[in-house]
This record gives sequence, C-alpha cells and structure tokens, in this order.
Amino acid sequence: MSHLNQNFITNVAEDLHKQIQLIWPLCEPVFLIYRRGQKLDVINKTLSNMMGAPFYTAAKNLLQLRSTVQEISGFMGIAIGVEKKLFGFSKTTHHALFIGLNLDSYKTTEDALFDLYHHTALALDTFILLADKKIPHVKQDYILQPRRNTLARSRSNMKADIFSAFMMQKNGEQNAIDILGYKRGLNPLKAQPNTRPEEFPFAMGLDVTRFAADELFKLKSIGLYEVIKNARHVVSSFESDHFARWIDFTQPAQSMAWNGHTPDTILGAAIHTSTNPFIKATGHVISEITGITPQNMVDGFNPYVDGSVNQLEHERRIDEIFEMTMVHAMEADSHLPFIRVANNQNERLQIGEMMGWCAQALQAAARSFAAARQKGLPAAQSTRLEFQSQKNIADWKSLEELGTYVTSQRRKGFAVTLSDLASWCKSRADFRPVFESLEITQRDPAYVQKISLSNEVPLILRPSIAAMPTASPRAPGPVFAHAPQIGMGSGFGGGGLTQPVRQNASLTIEEQESQT
Repeated sequence: MSHLNQNFITNVAEDLHKQIQLIWPLCEPVFLIYRRGQKLDVINKTLSNMMGAPFYTAAKNLLQLRSTVQEISGFMGIAIGVEKKLFGFSKTTHHALFIGLNLDSYKTTEDALFDLYHHTALALDTFILLADKKIPHVKQDYILQPRRNTLARSRSNMKADIFSAFMMQKNGEQNAIDILGYKRGLNPLKAQPNTRPEEFPFAMGLDVTRFAADELFKLKSIGLYEVIKNARHVVSSFESDHFARWIDFTQPAQSMAWNGHTPDTILGAAIHTSTNPFIKATGHVISEITGITPQNMVDGFNPYVDGSVNQLEHERRIDEIFEMTMVHAMEADSHLPFIRVANNQNERLQIGEMMGWCAQALQAAARSFAAARQKGLPAAQSTRLEFQSQKNIADWKSLEELGTYVTSQRRKGFAVTLSDLASWCKSRADFRPVFESLEITQRDPAYVQKISLSNEVPLILRPSIAAMPTASPRAPGPVFAHAPQIGMGSGFGGGGLTQPVRQNASLTIEEQESQT
C-alpha cells in the first residue's frame, strides 16, 4: 500500500460498520472521513442523514462541542439516545460512536487503516464498558467522551493498538505487528507536534502480542468479537508498573528530541547514562525494534541523569561562553559581541535550549565594557567582575521550568516567540532576570532589523481549527462523507488522543475503569 487509496479506506470502514452491527445492532459506528478543510461539510452532511435518529440531539451537541478541536483523527465520543415505544412503557437505548479520520494526516493507506482500527477500538472499548454497566447508565440525549489520566490512556491505547495489528493481519498484512511496533518504537525519538508517544506503549508488548496472534490465527473462523476479546486478554497481562516504565523512558526522550538530539543519541543517553535499569532495558528494546545503534551522549541537556549533573554542565557552559565572548570583545574593542551572544541565547530559548543561558549577565557585561571604554579605562577586569556577579541570578531550576513550558507548547504545535516568553515570565518573580533580558533583546536595533528583514510573523504550527468535527450516518446504514481535495500527509498518525472537552450534560470514564 504505497499510496493513499480513499475508496479502499471507505470500503474497509463500511465493512467494519457491518461487523459491529452484527454483534451490537443498537450500536451505530459513525465514520467521519474527510480531508483538510472539509470537516464542517462532512459534519453537516452527517447530521442531515441522522435527522430523526434517537441519538440525533446528543450527536448534534457532541459535534458542536468537538467543532473547536483541530482536524486530527480520533475517537470523538458517544452520543446516546433513548427510543420510546408502546406509549413510553418500552424503551430502547441507541448508541452512536463517532470516529474521525483526516486522510491528509497519512501518507499511505496502511497508515490510515492502522489509525482507523485504533480509533474504532477506543470507541468499542468505551461502549463495552457502558454496555457492561461499568460506567453508570444514562438518560436520553447524553454524550460520553473519554477522560483518563496518562497511565489509563496508555493502557487503553495499547489495547487499541493490539486490536489494530490483529485486524490488519486478519485482512492480509502479515507483518502488521512488526510494522506498528516499529512506528510506536520510533515515535518517542522524534519531535512531532500533536503526538504523545508516552501514551502509546505498544512497542514494549511485541513478544506477547506475536504469541497471542499465533494462537488467534490458528482458529478457523476469526470474527470481530474474537479479535476484541484477544486484545483485551493481552493487555490484561500488563500491570500499571509496565506503563509507568514506558513513560519514564519516553518523557525524557521527548525532551531531548525537542531539544534537537538525534534518535541514536537519545538511545545512547538512556542506555549509557541512566541509572534506572528499566529505562536501560527499554532503550535496548527500542534499539532492537528500530535498528538504531545507540551513540555516546553528546554534551548538552540530558534528562536521564541526575539534575545536579545538568546543573554542573550548565555552569561550566556559562563560564566557557563568557571567556569566548570576552576574547571576541577584546579583539574587536567593542561590547557588541556580548549583545550578539545574549540575543542569540534569548532566541534559542524559543526552542527550549536553556543549557548555558546567561543572556542577562552578558548584557550587564556589555554595559560595563562600554562604560569602561567610554571612560578610557581597561575594560577586562570590570567586565569580568560584573559578569561574575550576575551570572547566577537566573538559577538552573527556573530555566528547566521555562524549558519544560517551551517544549510543552511546541509539542502542542505552537511556535513560541520572544513576546510569548516575556509574557509568561513577567508575572513570575523567579523569572524576572529572564523577562528583563528578553525585553532588552526585543528593543535591540539589530534584533528589530533582523525581524523586519525576515518579515517574521508568529505562526501556529498546528493545522487550522475547523468550524466543526466529523461524523457519519443515521441508523441503520453508514454514510461516509468525503472530500476531493488532497493535502499533504504527515505520516503515521498515532492517534487515539481524544482530549476531554468541556460540556454540560456529559459523563466521564473513571480512571479505575480503564483497568478492565
């Protein structure tokens, strides 16, 4: 499957719809298949086709709530409606499961199908909890959306990935488990907006998944229910500690990836510098799955080591940066090298690079150097003393906190500007030195000219927010709305990240229920 075949994806969704309704006739899976910019049209078409369905009101409310969410693929929620019969003495509960699939998020049909099955599994898992009364029953026109903590989402996503791999293998992709394992194993080592690799631990369960697949496919007839049952059985063999260990490995890996480190260096840091044996073991597993050879850790921020190690490296870099800048300033007989390095450091804050930051002290050194030269006095000693008195005003822990904020924003798909950083620092006393330094940089004529020449405008990296989300048809048959427009795909989606949405009449899934 080297290209994206929209018709084939639609046919698979239609077949999946039939399989689900054979098991649960009152469960209506609604697949919203669209391309960039078409979400609202698909939603409107879907709601029109659902007119008169028992869950119409809840579906409309759900889709309106999801309209403020960007056009990413995912399980959107469940709309629940009650059909009254025999003058109200008989009632039948109907459920509509909404799964959105933005085809422009994928490069290949294979990638899209992995996500289609994944999101369907999340929807079915929630529906089964509801049907089994492990979630309290509801009245008419209620909507249900996922709301879980990181550990619970990790368990749920692993279950969905196992289901997805089984379904792909069932439909002819014999290497589905290894393909998905490679993708999930590589994701923690890459900086990709709008993904949370720490919540997708499928790579650590490849062996048990392969064994379960061998047993499953010995059966003569394999239906959807057998796939669901086996996926739930596999994930039940993992304890919470397994998922916590994956998170312990992945979160530092993401910090390094967003700070510009390469996958081989990240693996090297985890394996060669971490004191946690589980992190080391996970690093070796990922190296084997991805075929990436761990490299020795380069100088720089390393979240796998004790915080004091990074602090010492930070302080060492500060002294090194000053000495190098001082040499250039003396050679040029000018304070401008200090200003240029300070501006560069502040600009690097926009991508979360905090190691060696001393821009505020460099700016103070520049003022001291300029004052000494203006008076005709030797500048070296006074400049050095001024820098030494200022260099530790911004402590390392505060800079780490700022770096965490920047990385979190970039992971959400937002570019971070100097103005954003200044606004964030302004109201925090510990960040006063950073705020003042950023203000100086933004007023510096050289920086202003640089911005003017580059015509720099703060950009949001993540896709534009569409007016509304997507769904599919009214019972009893599925309606798949498409769009002819073709956009640029971003590779394997890794979805299932359904964020909670504020709403009025809504239910939430308790965290302990995710252990089912």
